[in-house]
Amino acid sequence: MRVFKAATLLLVVIGLCFSHIKSQSQTAPLPQNSTAPIQAPPDAAVVRAEVQEIETSLSKIPDRGAALFLLARRYAHLGELQKALALLKECVALDEGFDPADSPALQPLKSFPEFRELIQEARRRYPPVHLAHVAYTVSEKDPFPEGLAVDCLKHVLYMGSMHRKKIIRITEAGEISDFVKPDLYDMMPVGGVKVDPADHSVWAATDPGKKNRSELVHFDANGKLLERYSAPGPGPHDLNDLVLRHESEIYLSDTFARSVSTACHAVSHLSPFPVSSSTPTELPSPAMETYFMSQTCSA
Repeated sequence: MRVFKAATLLLVVIGLCFSHIKSQSQTAPLPQNSTAPIQAPPDAAVVRAEVQEIETSLSKIPDRGAALFLLARRYAHLGELQKALALLKECVALDEGFDPADSPALQPLKSFPEFRELIQEARRRYPPVHLAHVAYTVSEKDPFPEGLAVDCLKHVLYMGSMHRKKIIRITEAGEISDFVKPDLYDMMPVGGVKVDPADHSVWAATDPGKKNRSELVHFDANGKLLERYSAPGPGPHDLNDLVLRHESEIYLSDTFARSVSTACHAVSHLSPFPVSSSTPTELPSPAMETYFMSQTCSA
């Protein structure tokens, strides 16, 4: 009888252990390449609105690869991984040099074999080249650099500082100084910076900062303030990056207003420039410049 009771107790214990293991396996997290629904992020509504706007404008965007890459990142953020993967495949097939491995937003896809294959394909077409070296070191610990511009004739670099609200000047010999000192003109955090090769003057776009004042500012070759323009229309505004075109045109991206603004040297204000884009933040490439600059600026 004791043997029977002991055997019965052992079977009960084994059964309980088996039930515990089974319940754990049923509640374990699903792998990332599962088709099961993923909980939507808190900002899902905002992201979906952005996705819809990009998709509506996709046929009008010259740089289709960039738009597809952005959409893939947004769908990955929403947890729609299969859709993100399909967009990435289309993007890489365009052969524009996009490397999915470099984007933190796409990390949820890393368990997909297809994603790893896309990375390998991108690396085969555009092998990473590591030839960069440190050219200059700014000893200041917290400038938070954003914009970087070069005066090719004078061999001078200009670097905007978001945290210190100033512009730093770096010579070819490595001499570093404040081109525009902090708080001299009550500037907000400095974003994009560009040099006008015609007169070596420097233009910069500033974030709204604590005073909620995003501006376009213009300095002469010695760092003296020449003019400043406020962002056009009601806010919020965040003038982020800028490009100079010809001798009289300036185009700025406005992240918060989701628009592009224009300025002419002959007028004293900024004007909105109509674009079909989701969230303009930078104007870096010739394709983007052609898209945003299809209208001439007249005084």
